[in-house]
Amino acid sequence: ALITGWKEFWSLQVSITPGVLIPRPETELLIEVILEESRDILNCSLLEIGCGSGALFCAIASERQDVILYACDISLIALKCASYNASRLVTSDQVYMFASDLLKSVRPGPLFDIIYSNPPYIPSEMINSLDPEIRDFEPKCALDGGFDGLETIRRVIVMSRSRLKPKGKIIMEIGDEQSKDVTEFLKLNEFSGIKTYVDLAGKHRVIKAVR
Repeated sequence: ALITGWKEFWSLQVSITPGVLIPRPETELLIEVILEESRDILNCSLLEIGCGSGALFCAIASERQDVILYACDISLIALKCASYNASRLVTSDQVYMFASDLLKSVRPGPLFDIIYSNPPYIPSEMINSLDPEIRDFEPKCALDGGFDGLETIRRVIVMSRSRLKPKGKIIMEIGDEQSKDVTEFLKLNEFSGIKTYVDLAGKHRVIKAVR
């Protein structure tokens, strides 16, 4: 993708530049869950944490022109790439992007129906064992989830509590061995209706919970 400058995701040609995570096919399951969970919400407002190239919100916008999408990233390189993809792939003015370290720049309050994210979830000690094309060319901040892979996931869960509307939902991609630990942490933070979704490889890949 870095050689060609683009990657197909959700049948869209997403522009890719150095400094952004290349979208993976398994992440399309995250889109499927988001579309299903937002289907019956009128004027649904969604926030993407760590938008990277913008592949996820572009995919959602291609299916739902009636939702309002907000997207943030700590990386200005990623936001520039996401802005370019939005200008190419999003037909209406329905996406608002801003720089933020997770939710630090988002004021507290029941703002969103759904908060979703594909956060970094690889344990730090495993980064050096990744394939060279990933380890050496994709941004470490989009891969490294801390000592156990759950540091960013925990922060997203805690910070989302005060930004979700009543019965608002959090939806995240997770590592294939993390569903039990993430489920327990969601329960500790008073989330309910927790459900995990299995990808085509039979791995627990996406988790959803209700505030």
